[in-house]
Amino acid sequence: MSKHRIPRQHDPARVTNRPHGFRLSPIAALFAGMTLFSALPVHAQSLSDVQAENKRLAAENERLRQALEQQKQQTGNSAPTAPAARPVTPTSVAETASAPQPPLAPNKGDALLLEAVSVKNTKLKEIPKSVSVVTGEELEKFHVNNFRDIVNRIGNVRTSWQNPNTASIFIRGVGWAAGAGVLEPSVGVNVDGVSYGISSITALGNFLDIESVDVTRGPTGVDGGRASNVGRVSINTRKPSFVPEARASVTYGELNTAIATAVIGGPIQDDVLAYRLTVNRETADGPYDNKNDSHYSWRNTDRTNIRSQFLLTPNKDLEARLSLDFTPKGREICENCFAFRLKTPANYNRLNAAGQPIPVNYAEDNFGKINRRWFGQKTDYTVADYYAKEINTLGEYPNTYATKGVTADVKYKLNDANTLTFITGYRDYDFSQGAGTHTQFEWLRAPRGTQTEYKQLSQEIKLDSKLSDTLRYQGGLYFFQSQFPNTSQTERYGSDGGAWYANAAQYALLDPVNPLLPNATDSAGRALLLNSLDGLITKVRNRLDNKTQAAYSNIIWDATKELSLSAGLRLSRESRKTSGSSVIDSNGFGAELNPAAVNNVQLNGFANDANGVL
Repeated sequence: MSKHRIPRQHDPARVTNRPHGFRLSPIAALFAGMTLFSALPVHAQSLSDVQAENKRLAAENERLRQALEQQKQQTGNSAPTAPAARPVTPTSVAETASAPQPPLAPNKGDALLLEAVSVKNTKLKEIPKSVSVVTGEELEKFHVNNFRDIVNRIGNVRTSWQNPNTASIFIRGVGWAAGAGVLEPSVGVNVDGVSYGISSITALGNFLDIESVDVTRGPTGVDGGRASNVGRVSINTRKPSFVPEARASVTYGELNTAIATAVIGGPIQDDVLAYRLTVNRETADGPYDNKNDSHYSWRNTDRTNIRSQFLLTPNKDLEARLSLDFTPKGREICENCFAFRLKTPANYNRLNAAGQPIPVNYAEDNFGKINRRWFGQKTDYTVADYYAKEINTLGEYPNTYATKGVTADVKYKLNDANTLTFITGYRDYDFSQGAGTHTQFEWLRAPRGTQTEYKQLSQEIKLDSKLSDTLRYQGGLYFFQSQFPNTSQTERYGSDGGAWYANAAQYALLDPVNPLLPNATDSAGRALLLNSLDGLITKVRNRLDNKTQAAYSNIIWDATKELSLSAGLRLSRESRKTSGSSVIDSNGFGAELNPAAVNNVQLNGFANDANGVL
């Protein structure tokens, strides 16, 4: 059991409204972590077996140490260290980032890292593409477990989203903008050989027990999986092992951050069946308290992740791996669903025909609307509060999201040169947005916003062949089907909706000001403002059905030890089907105020012009 205490890391651009008069580090205890390798009571091994395994590991460690020492003597350089993720190609060499120095011999660190990390049983060094890699050990060292922080440790890879449902990934600055939603990503994500159809799935949970993460730049698809135009992020988790293992850690940090992780695994039947169970729970307060209700904070963390794996190796030629993971519904109030407001400048940044600045019509601007007499009735929330750099909202529901999936990966070694792989994956995803107006008023009523249901199924059959000492081949068939049974935008309007959404002419007609009686109100006009939108619920609903069928082939020629050339072809049949509807779920209190007709559909309401005149 290990217990750590680390500061909660946040985006440098974020500004917290919490005081920082002291830090928690002086009062947190830090214990060195330890991993327990022991024979489990249920699946006990003999003492001689454990001792033999320890001797084997010690001998392997000594062999690697001697190899490193020999490389050090040959190059004359100091012992290399495993670098942080950096772009590499089969011919790349490391460069020092310190002050100018005489030219050095090529650093062996990159080569060692590429030799150590394998993807789908292929060493990264043998992949003729621009690839960056970061190991799971490095991620654990820096307590990195969510997708955004993981890719931030890899050069030229960034993420952007307003909430997890709008997640987007960029490589070298290229990718869908935040808010892509149901659009297919230009940067793919692959977890243990299964491609994700939307980027949103990556944003909502933590990734546990990682072996390595690598990023391939450039078009992908001829090597299997879903095709992507810009690149692919591949996450590889640790497989079950036949060596018993049990470890756990508890981390406490700023903003009441609490992270608990446990891993247990080992043999069920020696050399035949093994298991691995990983559990993670992370909670944290957000950096922004709600002034109106301090029980809620913005940008909080509420995540639970569970993964269970089984590895079957009945003989030396067959390996089957079954993985099940579950992220139950988490409740987080907005990652980036709000922005502090700024008053619109008095003039636009362009001139009229007379060469004069064009003034802003504040009567139709938010500044003019919040100054309307209707909103002045609430004396404890002023225009200054509307533009204040703080959270002060009447009511807010958290975003909720969940996902679960299963992966079956079977590898069969036909002979020394050919391996056949079958990968089947299923995953679903659910999201509901809870945003309101982020004010003390209710022109929009929470919960509202986007609701998404998603599920996908994929199947891949792949052949890896070594044709000769210098020629390798990959080929296979790929099937992918995804469905959005429901992706909708719901708007719920509240009692302040009429006063907020009325244009200047409509508002002046319904809430006129008499200079002789400035406090007098028109009760009939006020009633119309109140009832016009109160309780109205509208919904735009879409359903999407997507299907991909593909065949791919890729051949790699290792021309020299330092140079590899590849050529590939992918043929794909894509099917896309979308249907949509727009409905009024509830007319609220003002059904009789509907328009006379919309799109030739009679609503039996009143006909009026843009100024509200009947």
